[in-house]
Amino acid sequence: MGMDMNLIRARNKEAIEQYYNTWTIDSDPDYNFHMDGSEADTFPVVEVYYSRKFWDLFRAMSFTKDYECGEYIRLNKRELKEMLDYSITHPDYFDDFNSVPELCRVYYKFDEWEARGLHVYFECDW
Repeated sequence: MGMDMNLIRARNKEAIEQYYNTWTIDSDPDYNFHMDGSEADTFPVVEVYYSRKFWDLFRAMSFTKDYECGEYIRLNKRELKEMLDYSITHPDYFDDFNSVPELCRVYYKFDEWEARGLHVYFECDW
């Protein structure tokens, strides 16, 4: 079975839901390339991490117990570090470590984003 795992930077869950209900690639072609937080008014919702079929990571995380498909969970820095630590030592579904640089970047920017009122939300669909 397929699975898409995302980390989304946004002010709140409502902003994510509203954004994805109206989003089209034509209206926002570069939305996932704006990550420093200064663009929060122009790009209020940004996908900052994506992985495909990384079920091992999903099952290993403490915050995914009783997770419901499509639910948005606001992560704290400890939970983000949990994802990073696991990904450093376990290859993904494609037997690679491609998600590590993205997770490092998100972890590095986490405190700055939080200070600006931007939060990191975890979401999976299958």
